[in-house]
Amino acid sequence: MEAHDTAVRRIAAQVKTFHEAQKPFRIYHGSTNSTRTSHRRADNTIDTSGLNHVLSVDKTGMTALVEPNVPMDELVDATLAHGLVPPVVMEFPGITAGGGFSGTSGESSSFRLCWRTGPRRGRRAPTRRTCSGARRRPLARSAW
Repeated sequence: MEAHDTAVRRIAAQVKTFHEAQKPFRIYHGSTNSTRTSHRRADNTIDTSGLNHVLSVDKTGMTALVEPNVPMDELVDATLAHGLVPPVVMEFPGITAGGGFSGTSGESSSFRLCWRTGPRRGRRAPTRRTCSGARRRPLARSAW
């Protein structure tokens, strides 16, 4: 945990420096599935690629503390060792825990949890919207 805390302090200091200078910056997390050309430069980039560890798995609490760059296949391996598995496992194994969370990588197992609104306990499923704001079918039923 000490290595994690040190890395987070370093990243926080970099963010603070960019903020105080009112300088835009990019986050580099390592590999990407993007096909766009990268215009990344060292002088405007914060490297978070080292945040790729499963820090702990709590079988009793059924939780895992992970850094954002942990690939889903590694998270599943770590939790399976404790008889657990994440409730939603993105189908592309290289997707990271942070990328799946920030990109809301709802996949074929996500229908059970109705992602974005939590478990379906009488809650309405979120609906897709077009760029114009027009409503579409509920997301939870889109795949059916």
